[in-house]
Amino acid sequence: MTATVRVENQAGHKFPTGFPSRRAWICFSVLDKAGNPVFKSGKALADGRISGNDSDQSSAAFEPHYELITKTNQVQIYEAVMRDTDNRLTYTLLRAASYAKDNRLLPRGFDKNKADAAIAVYGDARQDQNFIGGSDEVVYQVKLDKANGPYSVKAELYYSSISAAFMQDLAADDRVALVKRFVGMYNRADKLPVLVAAAQVITQ
Repeated sequence: MTATVRVENQAGHKFPTGFPSRRAWICFSVLDKAGNPVFKSGKALADGRISGNDSDQSSAAFEPHYELITKTNQVQIYEAVMRDTDNRLTYTLLRAASYAKDNRLLPRGFDKNKADAAIAVYGDARQDQNFIGGSDEVVYQVKLDKANGPYSVKAELYYSSISAAFMQDLAADDRVALVKRFVGMYNRADKLPVLVAAAQVITQ
């Protein structure tokens, strides 16, 4: 099965906005006739992580931008990921010196080829011809094997204001009283994301 998911940005700015804890992502799922899962990319976990997201597994990694997704451990995440002066990944603004990735959804009319370096697109999204001002398209290819249709295909766009990777970076400074207090509040909070939009189709 091949499906193209188109996400449109209806805000007048990049989405999500620039603070490095924020991220939005696509959860794409396929169920068979009996309602059994055939494929799922981007499942939100109760502890604030995203299944398959590289940055939730290692502080030295991040999930790249995708044009094509064929595996459940590939997730289209719209976010800004920064590097410090030693080229290490960081989620702390005062340590940031450059971007390793910035594929936040662009507002309508934004020309990524002419944008100033301060607001430019960074990473693989820069070469993605379908990542343009106002929208992005991602193609999903799913092996159905012996699963029986009709199939329920669902695409959901989720948003989280505080990513697990950001909290891991912040917790390194929990000797600071206010940081320790915030980490404690986060650990007790509901970490499930907000559903921004969804679309579903039934196909043979």
